[in-house]
Amino acid sequence: MTSTHDPNSAASQDPEEETWLKQVKNETLKSQEWRQLVAAVFKATKAELSKRHIVFFSELTHEEKADCMSDVQNSIQHGYEFQKMLVNLRHSVDVGLSIAISEEMAGGKHPSNATKIDILMEKASVASTKLLTDWPRNEHHLGLMLNRSLQGPLRRPAWAMILKRRDARAVYEDTFAKQPSSTQSSRDREILTKCQKMLINSFNSVSASSGLVVTVMKTVVSYCHKLSGDDEFLTKDALLYLLVPLLAVFKDACAVGDSKTLVEHYMAILMTMRPSLFPTMPTFTKPLDPVGVMQVLEVRDHELWAYLIRISATAGSAPEEEDDPGDAVGFPAVLRPSMEPLWSTLFVDACARVFTSLETVYFIWDQCLLSGFELLPVIAAATISLCRDELLQAHTVAECTAAVNNVMGALTIEALQRELEARYEVELKAAGMPSWDAKLVESEDAPLLFGDDICLLYTSD
Repeated sequence: MTSTHDPNSAASQDPEEETWLKQVKNETLKSQEWRQLVAAVFKATKAELSKRHIVFFSELTHEEKADCMSDVQNSIQHGYEFQKMLVNLRHSVDVGLSIAISEEMAGGKHPSNATKIDILMEKASVASTKLLTDWPRNEHHLGLMLNRSLQGPLRRPAWAMILKRRDARAVYEDTFAKQPSSTQSSRDREILTKCQKMLINSFNSVSASSGLVVTVMKTVVSYCHKLSGDDEFLTKDALLYLLVPLLAVFKDACAVGDSKTLVEHYMAILMTMRPSLFPTMPTFTKPLDPVGVMQVLEVRDHELWAYLIRISATAGSAPEEEDDPGDAVGFPAVLRPSMEPLWSTLFVDACARVFTSLETVYFIWDQCLLSGFELLPVIAAATISLCRDELLQAHTVAECTAAVNNVMGALTIEALQRELEARYEVELKAAGMPSWDAKLVESEDAPLLFGDDICLLYTSD
């Protein structure tokens, strides 16, 4: 799904300025359900004060008030009044937002090719950005966006929140403050040349995004090379590829030469993909194991899995090369040349070779970050199953590689979304994606998403 973000559109306004939301609030405050809930809160508060032998709420200290209201919340949250109020609120928001968007679309306030779902996601991104900024503990609600692109302004704060490594940032800032030159690799000039060539030749849109982007990239890579001592930063492209999406998403930081922000987020990625690079830094995630790709594929497309295993045993593998610590050895021999680079670079390698833009890579990174990388094996499996017709006709490593590359060259976000939903829905829901089934719209964990419209989608041919 492509972004329809327009800074001047209705969806990009401050959520507090949206009249439909004010109307919903006013109607809610006048509703019978609200009056019943207020009465239930008042009754529960009196009961809690009685337990504490207190007559007036004002007699409590600030801490005692908070403790009392916490007990009140616990006593009513599963009660009839609270649950009825939630159902009414969900319905009011659902109907109010649906009507508002319909009116905006009729009034020409959105691009002609934008659907209701596109506009909803845009509005949700604006509201969620504010929510994440003010209340970071709400990041678990980002699961609503699984198998959707993070729209509009939401991607940058969401990635920043997930890719936190304050310890790595603090070490860099402290080292730089004491002696800036100590953050530079002895091969700083070589790294600068490599960064320039990579951005200009393979990622021109990123290169053109800021006059300082090459300098920032060089500074970050030079520091990581100095810290790790691993010459792979110079001899291969894979590690540098992992920095490219960050340079694009955090282009505002690049524009002002904010290297410390990119150091923090880049090291967070490297500590997930290649923790051995920084053995003195603590790791907080489980090692990524490509064996999981074929395990998922075995369950979801057994015929293709069995065929790939069979021809790997007879076709022979590609010419042997020196093992790379980042190699995805879990892939069968016929897929290693095509799938290893995708796995080790989170699909950025494919962008350098065949994708026309980074948008598909952004979508894949969205899914990986939102799921704590739980969906990386699933996305890799979906990539393979998208190639099933071509792969089932292949017999050699070269033919399998060509099959994967041909499909990757035409891969779109929409095609990947459809494959994930059609074949890997169980894995998506296990990773936290909510159910979009119209039957669940009023359930406790259902998303607010146009119940009537979804019902039409499910019932119309």
